Amino acid sequence: MSREVKQDFLTLKKFIKEYSLSSFEQDTILIKFLSQMHKKYYSLMALIYELKEIDSPVILDGKQRDFLLETISDIGNSIFLSINGAYKPSRLMLRSSIETFLKGFAIDKLSDIDKEKRIYQMFDNIKALDFFLNEPNKTILSDLHSLYADLSKDIHTADRDNMQHTSSLNYFPTKSEKSLEDICKINSNIISSFLILLCQKFNKEFHIIHHTNKQIILDNIPRKNRQMIMNIE
Repeated sequence: MSREVKQDFLTLKKFIKEYSLSSFEQDTILIKFLSQMHKKYYSLMALIYELKEIDSPVILDGKQRDFLLETISDIGNSIFLSINGAYKPSRLMLRSSIETFLKGFAIDKLSDIDKEKRIYQMFDNIKALDFFLNEPNKTILSDLHSLYADLSKDIHTADRDNMQHTSSLNYFPTKSEKSLEDICKINSNIISSFLILLCQKFNKEFHIIHHTNKQIILDNIPRKNRQMIMNIE
């Protein structure tokens, strides 16, 4: 190992040893966006766990349950990465959450959807389901497809906006209010879409879950969609 590499590694070790988020409570911007993301995240977690616990009859089972639980994990990882300044990996986890969610959402109708490696084909197959032929579901799926395409640019580093240099200490993730705000907005849009779709697919079950969680979920669904979820004409 050369002297330069060794010295850089020692500097990196020191950075990792001293790395801490202990002062984050004084970061009002980070707290604001973290609170917004957590509110959405909690509502999705509450809905999926409520559905998972219904066992007479079982509502979520097997692969459908596993994919939807993995969706929660993807979004949780995205939030954790974002507050540490790792914005590109955070966006990639949001991208993963869309794919994971849609596979779990549709697997009871498309039993082999989890084996489909071609993402465009996955979207086409799901789009053809009766559930997505009418509004607002048709537009919601289209919007998720567009978000997925935008987030995919990070994989291919399509332009400078998609680049985040992380080689060596000076290029480790750093705080960016704009990047964090963008992720917060994407997080909100994705989770709102997931909630609307789940509350429609499992509408009967939604109306029997605990009233506290039910209100938390409704509070995180856009107002224009609430009457539909509540079956109010």
